[in-house]
Amino acid sequence: MGQHLATLIGTLALSGCSLIYNPSNLPSQTADSSIDTPIADADPSMLMLKEVKSPVLLEGAGQGGSQPQILVVYGSNITKQAMITLTGSTAVHLDNTTIAIADDGNSFAALVRADYMDAANETDPMKVDPIPLTITVEQPGAPAPVPIGWTLKPLDQILASNPTFVPAAAGKMYSHIDISTGVGIISTPGAANKAILRAVGNINVSMAVTADADSSTFKPGAGGCAGGAANAAGACFGGGQSGGGGGGFATTGGNNSSNAGAGSASGAPYIPIYDGMDDAMNRGGGGGGGGLKGGGGGGVVELTAGGNLNVKTVSANGSDGESATLSLTGGGGGAGGTIVLRAGAMLTMPTGVTFAGGAKGTGLLGSGGVGSIGRWRFDAAAVTGTTTTMTAGPKRGPMIVRPANPIVEKAEDYMIMVTGNNGDDYQLLITYPNTQIATGMVHMGADMQTYTLTSKLAVGLNKLCILVPGGNSANDEAQNCIEVAFIP
Repeated sequence: MGQHLATLIGTLALSGCSLIYNPSNLPSQTADSSIDTPIADADPSMLMLKEVKSPVLLEGAGQGGSQPQILVVYGSNITKQAMITLTGSTAVHLDNTTIAIADDGNSFAALVRADYMDAANETDPMKVDPIPLTITVEQPGAPAPVPIGWTLKPLDQILASNPTFVPAAAGKMYSHIDISTGVGIISTPGAANKAILRAVGNINVSMAVTADADSSTFKPGAGGCAGGAANAAGACFGGGQSGGGGGGFATTGGNNSSNAGAGSASGAPYIPIYDGMDDAMNRGGGGGGGGLKGGGGGGVVELTAGGNLNVKTVSANGSDGESATLSLTGGGGGAGGTIVLRAGAMLTMPTGVTFAGGAKGTGLLGSGGVGSIGRWRFDAAAVTGTTTTMTAGPKRGPMIVRPANPIVEKAEDYMIMVTGNNGDDYQLLITYPNTQIATGMVHMGADMQTYTLTSKLAVGLNKLCILVPGGNSANDEAQNCIEVAFIP
């Protein structure tokens, strides 16, 4: 059923670097003035709950190393003596030790966990609707407890042995993925959807996750680019040209035996977008068809766990061009694919990661070209283990380490810890409760570093996102985010 970090690191010394914001992007607090302004004479008997400002609670929040969800409620006349309860499901747990009630009586926050509910699948024939929850506040002086509604959303899960996987529709979220038997997850070659697996909690696959192209049918890996038919170019920007050119991606593809037809290189090392236009596309091109078929490009694999991520091997290999003992030219090999691994807690490195290009096909009139290698990236604050990879090693993207308690009572000088690649520059976005956005740039002076925000947090739920180099917030694969609640 239906995402990120174990805080393993001690606090580092401040580097002297800070975020530089564009003042014109800083939010106006007028929209929240009713919350910011203290009540001179709060009346406990006039207790009121106005709005739950948190999104629906997802099954698996706070499980498998993931962060609990932050519950934020706006109201009025809420006193420090208030008692807050959450009912409606035995799978839901409000952490009473984290409750923060604002001094002005206009808001409160707490952390909430939601157990895995493997019997309440999202796609069962008897589909489980969102489960209504009730938040109740009672306090001395109030005539009666005051309730307000919230919602728990059950999600699907992937468990046990799952040898084949037809990739789910875009946006699909699981509660967790735990596979300890069988052959792992083998995505269906030729599937249009990318092999994207995202979970609120943990992802644990003791075997392989693959999106390889099929060298027997010449179909691309899931979400990959098809090889060309006889005398036709391979699909996508880097597709090999007709005549058997090899598919391009991280490098240009190989030329055929006539020294022509290579597919162009495309994309960027940090994989900021999967489906960019033209040379911004981060997908391996299909091999060009000679007198025979070109090989399919490797697929797109993304594993994103809100908690811990552990997978034995990951592959997105291109397939070989077609060969025959006929008076024809062999097909070009498909390029290797795309692999992105993201963990909100601990990433246990796979023992092997492969994204090889397919070999050239041969024929009596000549051979095709080989396919380019693909790319891979990982984002995590906590990493253990080592991996055997292709000649091209991975790029490490940025991650904001989740604080032990993301509910704070001080708006200024808030520190975040960022992990990534020493020397890189990352864009930071803060989305305030009134939806206004502030931007800044983080320069990494080490692989792990603390930074102090120069802008105050706003009352309520603040979303902090950090982008890979060249990334855009419109593309989920380009960013990693946390939430922080400010309750003054």
